[in-house]
Amino acid sequence: MKIFKNGRFFSNHWLNKRIPRQDEITLSHRHIFILPSRFGASYVGLCILLFVMATNFQNNLMLLLCYFLVGIFLLSLFRCYQNFVGLTLRIQSASPVFVGETVTIPLLIKAESTLGQIKMSINNQTAVFVNAGNSNITTAAKMLATYRGQTQCPRIKIESFYPLGLFHCWSMIASDQPLLVYPAPVKCPIPAADVTTLKQGETQSAPTQDKEEYYQLRPHQTGEPLHHIAWKQMAMGRGTLTKQFSGYSSQNIRLIVPNELTGLALEKHLSELTFIILILSQQQQPFSLQLGDKFFDADNTEWHSKVCLKALATWKQNDGI
Repeated sequence: MKIFKNGRFFSNHWLNKRIPRQDEITLSHRHIFILPSRFGASYVGLCILLFVMATNFQNNLMLLLCYFLVGIFLLSLFRCYQNFVGLTLRIQSASPVFVGETVTIPLLIKAESTLGQIKMSINNQTAVFVNAGNSNITTAAKMLATYRGQTQCPRIKIESFYPLGLFHCWSMIASDQPLLVYPAPVKCPIPAADVTTLKQGETQSAPTQDKEEYYQLRPHQTGEPLHHIAWKQMAMGRGTLTKQFSGYSSQNIRLIVPNELTGLALEKHLSELTFIILILSQQQQPFSLQLGDKFFDADNTEWHSKVCLKALATWKQNDGI
């Protein structure tokens, strides 16, 4: 894949070497690209025309005007570069979203000198304009999430035509932080308790075991119920552990994604399961999830819902967002 910018092709491999992925970056000459804008190219053409006419007709006043315009052109080039160099940008983690929603990537911008207006965009989508002085400002780059899955944060293009629009100055920054997009929820019937969701519209009874049995201990995760914490082990100084149980309660709902589902049928089924998980999470209804050979024990915590949604998002995921 190659990106076309201002008449030049920059491969992703070269761009990753030139501007490595990092959460915080201070722009220097290695990160900044400058070329004359369309207006700047016309301006150069005018200067050349004036110079030819001045030398042809031996008009010193016209020649002086030409030199004056060239001086403004060079001064604009220096000021355009100075506007970007030393600019510090910190990319923060983006919250997970659903397909069809807008991904918001927060940025903290620190300018050491007066900063002209800059424009930020991702894949030439929604542009955000920023004006800042000698201060820190918080803004965000936005893009539309079109595919589910977990990928690297896309490169954010920051650009400016400051001060006179004669030059186009830009850079492409990116973070190593992952970007997570859940399947878009699609409204569907919510299965009742003691029901296992197999395929779209197909159900069967869940295991009839009424009582869960203690299985093992595992590290505690934020959001898990307090009554599952192994308090005795915690008092013995073994850290915060959570009791894990096997079996299913009679009130559990089991959700299954068969391995054979692919293509549009898979995407529709994942979207329906996403809707079901959101509703069950609001109702604090325990549910389990099986994705092929992967199995997630029944629980009703917010952490469990997030883990299951992430599993749905990354299951046979598409490339790109």
